[in-house]
Amino acid sequence: MAYTLTAIEHLSAIAEGKKEVTYDVSSIDHKQMAFYEETFKRFDQDGDKVLSKSELQALLQSVGRFYSPERFAEVMDMVTVSPNSESLTLAEFTNLIHCDLTDTSEEAMLQRFRFFDLDGSGRISLEELKLCLRDSDTGISDAEIEQMLKLADTSGDQELSYEEFSQIFDQFKTAVPQA
Repeated sequence: MAYTLTAIEHLSAIAEGKKEVTYDVSSIDHKQMAFYEETFKRFDQDGDKVLSKSELQALLQSVGRFYSPERFAEVMDMVTVSPNSESLTLAEFTNLIHCDLTDTSEEAMLQRFRFFDLDGSGRISLEELKLCLRDSDTGISDAEIEQMLKLADTSGDQELSYEEFSQIFDQFKTAVPQA
């Protein structure tokens, strides 16, 4: 859930000119890399080990973010290492979202939470989670969504509070050793 939303948000922010592309991934550990790989596979609909322009555009469009072909070509040039690229590799994908996932402001976290909290109740229900995740990840099953909620729901009330939601992101941060 966290990676899916982060990837969509980051691509959209780059497309809108709100963020620069950064490539400092020196602090990625094995656990984080495994999750990046799993998320990448979910977006790679045809299984060819790259995310095509059409797969990335479909991902953004699934959450109501539409860009002209010209603008999307510019975005692809910004996030890939080669101009006029037609696809995004796992390494480029990892570089793209790592910093955003591990360095999230309180305001950005609240925006993410509100994306899922459709009824504005301050809690994310299973139904809200299903609606949001199905829009952005068509290959996800109800059982997988229920399992996500169960793992994140530390209070056992079948809903996610803001604190529980934030913990999803916090668990993937790594401490950078101080010199």
